[in-house]
Amino acid sequence: KGNTVKISRNFRRILYCIKNSQGIGIFEEDFIGLIPKYEIMIEKLNTFLMAQMSKEVTIEENIVHDLFRSTVATKTHCLECNNGNYIETGTFSFHITQDPSKAVTLSSALIESIEQVTKTQAWCNNCNYFQLSDHHKKVIKFPHILTLYCSITDEESSFWQQVEGQEDKWRNPQSMSEHIPWIPTTIKISSIRNRLEVVENCDISEYNQGDHFYILHSVISSVTDPGRNPDSVTKHLVTHINVPEVYYVNRGHQEIPESRWTLFNDFRINHSDEFEAVHIKQSWKIPCVLYYKRVDIDDFIPAPDIVSPIKDEVLYADNPLDKINCLTEKLPKSFKPLLPAELPKSGDLMSIDAEFVSISREEVRQDRDGRTIIERPVVHSLGRVTVIRGWGNYTPFIDSYIRTDESKIENYLTEWSGLIAGDLDPKLSPHHVTTLKDAYLRLRRIVDRGCIFVGHGLKTDFHIINIVVPPEQIVDTVHLYHKKRDRLISLKFLSSLVLNVEIQQVMHDSAEDASTALELYKKYRVFEEHNCVNEVISLIYDIGYETNWRVENLTTPVKLRFKENLKKITNKTMDVN
Repeated sequence: KGNTVKISRNFRRILYCIKNSQGIGIFEEDFIGLIPKYEIMIEKLNTFLMAQMSKEVTIEENIVHDLFRSTVATKTHCLECNNGNYIETGTFSFHITQDPSKAVTLSSALIESIEQVTKTQAWCNNCNYFQLSDHHKKVIKFPHILTLYCSITDEESSFWQQVEGQEDKWRNPQSMSEHIPWIPTTIKISSIRNRLEVVENCDISEYNQGDHFYILHSVISSVTDPGRNPDSVTKHLVTHINVPEVYYVNRGHQEIPESRWTLFNDFRINHSDEFEAVHIKQSWKIPCVLYYKRVDIDDFIPAPDIVSPIKDEVLYADNPLDKINCLTEKLPKSFKPLLPAELPKSGDLMSIDAEFVSISREEVRQDRDGRTIIERPVVHSLGRVTVIRGWGNYTPFIDSYIRTDESKIENYLTEWSGLIAGDLDPKLSPHHVTTLKDAYLRLRRIVDRGCIFVGHGLKTDFHIINIVVPPEQIVDTVHLYHKKRDRLISLKFLSSLVLNVEIQQVMHDSAEDASTALELYKKYRVFEEHNCVNEVISLIYDIGYETNWRVENLTTPVKLRFKENLKKITNKTMDVN
């Protein structure tokens, strides 16, 4: 078990739009008909992101360079004419070279990888010809965060068998302290008599001015289920992160966990430990990328102030698709945009509901025991989002249909979404169609302003919208009207019984659902004022089970009985008070 994190659809979508990102092996689509090699993909993704962020930094000092970039000096010496050449280049990572014939330590492999002396053919300006030359590479500036790639080829697979065998010898079953892993938790890099020296697992007390003392910060590993046939199961990546102590302090934790290692496994996060992070098992868990952080990083790179780049103007901005929305000019808008005088403040109520379409069907298979295994879950995409004012007459100020390539829509889910073919095409739709970015920016700004969102089943909505909303800014009626360890109640059933309003009679409508959730919340506040929330919820559940939770079974006599009992409960609590 663990906490669920959100899939980074927005990040992936933006990444896919960046020039030169496609065809370089960082998307699964680049491996059509082939099994993706995730250990190679993560290296390429890291390299691409570092280079891209470095280009996009606009501040005077490039913080990406300061954090991740090493400076490498290369001296080239022509063996024919003794002419020399010197150049300095930058790199964001080092690839650990493994020797399949022996299990060398990481420090030895690191030295061989970053201080290379080779002989190759190179162009000599003096000879004006390609000549055999000496090449000597040396790091003259180490980064604050050291990134090491250690993915393997099929030829190097025996290397990890050698490492695993050494770890088995090192590990003492009686004492974890005797475990000496191949991945050291600390490394000290220093220059002694102009030669590089790397010391593993040294104590921080051994840190001297001028040394580069690194602590293991995170490990990305390639794993597979050891209980299955590795030839038929696709591997995936997991990440162990040594969460900084300041994280727990800033979040108000009274006690700091003894082990701050945390495992990110797909969409689940769990507490872990150091042993699990560095442990290597050739048959199912092999490291791909290692990140080491300098122990004195805070002295050099102060934590920057995080200021949202999204301003209030996005709430009044024009629709970027207005020029191609052919039908909307002829029809009245289903919403009234916010005016500057209506700018919502922290704590202001508003209600939200979202509808989705399916863009990828679920892929399943049967394992050897007959169990159904989900290889790829169904993928939903935002189709419509409505936000209504929590004041006045509950008028929507956002009612956006999201432009989607309809050729990629697998299912409109019309019964639940109310969306049909053409609704998400700006050239055909009678609705206000806009871009996902436009809708997201508006929602993000409302969140940043501290507004409170009311809705029914908001966890699913926010998950698919892919937006993080602080818990204190969420009021979910599905949980307000819920009895512990019992089933959840649908919005349609609650509306019919508690509000005596029939909704979703033909199909779902996000504006109708949002206003209904808001009315239910205000009704709930009345029950709170009368101190009868538990009695009312128990009454709702009694009638729910009596009617088998079917709205058509909520006949007039049933509703009258609910109303009478509700009146008795409120009168009783008023008398007590």
